[in-house]
Amino acid sequence: MPALVLALGLAVTAAPDVGDAAKKLSAGISGQDSGVVQEALTALIEAGGEDAIKPVLKGVGATYGRGSMSIYWQLISGASGFRDKAALEHLGEFILKAGKKKAPFARDLVFGLENNTSPHAVACLAKILTEKKAYDLQLMAADQLGHIHTVAAVDALIDQLKAEGDKGDPELRRRIMSSLSSITKEDLGNLAANWIDWWKANREKGLPKAGGGEDGEEPSFSGGGGGGNYASTTMNRDRKKRLESVQRNPNRILVISSKLPPDAPKQAGHDYNYDHMETVLTGMKIPHKVVLKAEFEQNIDKYLNDAWTILVNCNNIQKQCVCKTCVKLLNEMAQKGQNLGAKTNRLYSCPPGCSTHDIVTFRLKKETIDKMKSWVEAGGYLFTEDWGLVEIIEVAWPDQVCSDTKTDANGGASKTTQLTSMDVTIMPGPGMTSRPILRGVFTKPRPPAKKGDAGEGGATRVRDLPIDPTAPPSHRWKIDDQSPAIMVKDRKVDVLMRSEDLGKNAKASDGQTVLDAVAVSFRAGRGKPAISQKKKKRGPVTGSGGDNLTGKSRGRGAWGEALRGGRVLHVLSHFGKQQSSTEDTFVIQNLILNFIMESNRQHGG
Repeated sequence: MPALVLALGLAVTAAPDVGDAAKKLSAGISGQDSGVVQEALTALIEAGGEDAIKPVLKGVGATYGRGSMSIYWQLISGASGFRDKAALEHLGEFILKAGKKKAPFARDLVFGLENNTSPHAVACLAKILTEKKAYDLQLMAADQLGHIHTVAAVDALIDQLKAEGDKGDPELRRRIMSSLSSITKEDLGNLAANWIDWWKANREKGLPKAGGGEDGEEPSFSGGGGGGNYASTTMNRDRKKRLESVQRNPNRILVISSKLPPDAPKQAGHDYNYDHMETVLTGMKIPHKVVLKAEFEQNIDKYLNDAWTILVNCNNIQKQCVCKTCVKLLNEMAQKGQNLGAKTNRLYSCPPGCSTHDIVTFRLKKETIDKMKSWVEAGGYLFTEDWGLVEIIEVAWPDQVCSDTKTDANGGASKTTQLTSMDVTIMPGPGMTSRPILRGVFTKPRPPAKKGDAGEGGATRVRDLPIDPTAPPSHRWKIDDQSPAIMVKDRKVDVLMRSEDLGKNAKASDGQTVLDAVAVSFRAGRGKPAISQKKKKRGPVTGSGGDNLTGKSRGRGAWGEALRGGRVLHVLSHFGKQQSSTEDTFVIQNLILNFIMESNRQHGG
């Protein structure tokens, strides 16, 4: 018998040494070695406990805004990927302490919990849900609890709903009730009493089965991604109601197209668009109106007066020759397989065989852009992409965002810094994850937790998790050749998405500034939103989805009930290129959905 015991003992895998793993983690961070960081994080998560998570959280604070962005996100994912009770309790306390101090990385840690399938994540999120001094974290916790199919999750949501009462924050109550609907599959409206009474009567019956769980007690998780070609098909109850409100307000969304009218004196009917945003709006069943650029400029006051949101297709804005002889010669050269020369601003040079040229440009006039700027600052929402940065954004708001323009030896303006065609990995901007405009953008599909995964240190543990807890949140992004790089000039501009891959390849003309921004947004102007007028008439409401919840909002800044001025959103390259996978496509779709829904809400829709 002793021999048998010894043999079994030899088969036991020793628990990872926390001290050694912590030293390895520190070395990996110092050496910017993501492979070493991953090994250390895996060992620390396996060891579990408060002592194991502490060095990870120390690393999070040390790398925020410094060093490798991918390693920062590895640490965020690792810290949020612990599965035992002790570690997650410490994480919750750490997040609350950091959140009260407005530390931006606290948001990212809560965001990281989205992919934690441990049943102990509920207790961590429940603590965060109760902290009124960290409002944006409360909103995130309410959303994430809606992904966790357990009685404990419902208990936490119901308890906070009771605490808010009828005069509590409307947005938080709305998100809580949306999460309750997601878990219970019930739709009891937005009366808190309905939910409280229903749960009191039905708690002992358990929850409906989901994801293969039994009796509603086996944790199962569901989230964004999959299930349709458009992000609008995977929205939770709250976001669906907001989308329905958008759909009830036709003709408020305008897409500016650079296709020439059929009666244009030159190039009649020619399509100068590099992208067609109207296609995705149609797919998501969002009502909109497409207007040709020439028509928009002729009747700009009418269009701006009616529109709440404007999306501008990227288009060819450069001076170009439309001489029939040049076009004919280039086509003949192409058919013969001859070299057409290098492209400049996505255009070939005129062939030497023609001396007569017809130069045109389809760029918006300065007076048009001035009126669009005033419209935004009064409350309008403007989306641009790619060359829209050069055509509109840097003309209207040069002190916020612009392209990087190199100068020649004589000091004269030369050309815009342009990128080469590449696929890059994108990540959320550090500290940006609680922004309402990023809601659902980086959400991953959540697989059901496995039986026997108790998550306690020393207990049975499922180690081959479907989602690598040390993997940073990311998507792929396609950048077109000669896309203008984005230079952020004002610290008030939110860099929503960044790419470390891009930053390694794109430097500003000063040779030092890293141009790694993929999506940026900023507010402009001080115009009063229409929602503030409704508030005066009907009492405090958020105007979201038409539910008219009363109560005092605790939101400030980006999370405020009524936001002054308008919003500009710009993305690098084109939507049409982000089609490599359903998950990646959802990135910009959710971004645009959030953008449009915020505009609709601020206009009182």
